[in-house]
Amino acid sequence: INPQEYRVEVFNPPYALSGATPPSFTLRSKYWAYSDTKKVIATANFPSDSLAAIRASMMTAVSSTHGNSMGQRTLFLDISCTGSAGTATCTITTPTSAYVALPGWYMVFVLDGNTPRPAIYVRIGGSIADAAGVSNWLQI
Repeated sequence: INPQEYRVEVFNPPYALSGATPPSFTLRSKYWAYSDTKKVIATANFPSDSLAAIRASMMTAVSSTHGNSMGQRTLFLDISCTGSAGTATCTITTPTSAYVALPGWYMVFVLDGNTPRPAIYVRIGGSIADAAGVSNWLQI
């Protein structure tokens, strides 16, 4: 008897099969301070057709092997948008302190309802010129 397991399961989230264009967005600044506001330009044909459905979240950039990462969590950010569902200018309020989000790199997502867009990396808190010299790795 072979103890190997060869079955595979594939998960396709509903938004991936809907054919809807995912929202796209740009951030003017990739270096964030605490308790600040950042402008986001979001453009797309939002499936919900409502600015009220636009949400923003950030997630720490962690990885682990052979276990789970206890530091992985999602923070939903305060966001307010003006404009139309085709092109909106949104303002994101960054986390208030290092007690909410430790300094470091985060993936920021803009969502239309439950439909996410690929993340943009931002660095929150801390110095851009850190001692290890790795803070500007996005520009390499």
